[in-house]
Amino acid sequence: MRSGDTLARLSGDEFLFLCEDLSASGDVDSLVSRIHEAFELPFTLAHADISITASVGVAYAGPGEQITPELIRDADSATYAAKRYRKAMGPAPVGVEPDVTPVPRGVGASEELTNDLRNALSEQTLHLAYEPIVRTADGRVNGMEPLLRWDHPLRGPVPEPKIVAIAEHAGLIDALGEWIIRRSCQDRAAWPQDDSSGPLDLSVNLSAVQLLHPGLAGTVQEALEDLGVDPTTIVCEITESILIQDGSRALVVLESLKKLGLRIALDDFGTGYSSFSHLHRFPIDIVKIDRSFVARITLDDRAAAIVGAVIDLGHKLGMGVVAEGAQTQRQVTRLEEMGCDYAQGYFFARPMSATDIGKLLGAQPGATTLPTR
Repeated sequence: MRSGDTLARLSGDEFLFLCEDLSASGDVDSLVSRIHEAFELPFTLAHADISITASVGVAYAGPGEQITPELIRDADSATYAAKRYRKAMGPAPVGVEPDVTPVPRGVGASEELTNDLRNALSEQTLHLAYEPIVRTADGRVNGMEPLLRWDHPLRGPVPEPKIVAIAEHAGLIDALGEWIIRRSCQDRAAWPQDDSSGPLDLSVNLSAVQLLHPGLAGTVQEALEDLGVDPTTIVCEITESILIQDGSRALVVLESLKKLGLRIALDDFGTGYSSFSHLHRFPIDIVKIDRSFVARITLDDRAAAIVGAVIDLGHKLGMGVVAEGAQTQRQVTRLEEMGCDYAQGYFFARPMSATDIGKLLGAQPGATTLPTR
């Protein structure tokens, strides 16, 4: 850093450099080079040497311009774009990001956890839990969202975001994504089906690295053909952050998935930076309203107004609307009054194993309807 620069920690592993008195954005290149050089040598900890990498994004305000929240937002978006591009296009870096959570005795750093995940994937010791997606009008189960679970023999349950991050770093995300699709389709085939309404939809989450991989559509097509699965019953859930990072490449992959017959859901809607432009530009079939809005619809008129506006807009654009995180009867009733098509959350059911889902559906012959509370 220069003597007049400022360094601040934003959150977690994100840091912000404020470099004033620059005449052009290129003037910061030397600082970026120094940051990368600082990470070339491993960091020596108490019991291991850890090699990590840094992704740097730059936003330039221009001479004499004010420092605004938008500038910080743009720098943050640029950083994520650099990070995702490096992971998607380049080889996995040597080593992995350090694990900052407490490590039980006998478990090494994240590199060992990466090897454990690789073994768990090959040995089929991962499993899925399923969260029902319910039609608000009558409580009928319309679909399931598979959620990844991994019970590490020493660490215990590993959070899904951590699993995905490790898989992205290790180059395992494509194999992991294919495993999720195949396993969830196999589980669904074993569940009792209500022939009058057809097979349940499966809403599968896609990470940024998966979506930016040009071979994703081919991998999905091969898996569905092998299993004899109707592509129209598969919903691919993506987040707005992916579209911000590399919208052009994401659009190409999304269109290829649409050609196969799959549908696209925009997850966590309302938490991104340019939601409405995404609805216009990308081939979105379903909007999933973020749980932070749903939690306030019976408490805050402004939140209720936003949810109602999103539902109306989605319908006018020919999209289905799902509300996430429904936890009370009042919330579900309000969503139904607003015309929201579907909802999911702990009010209906917590995520369950494939076996428990089968028992639940089997207990409702002729109508896959969740019991109300």
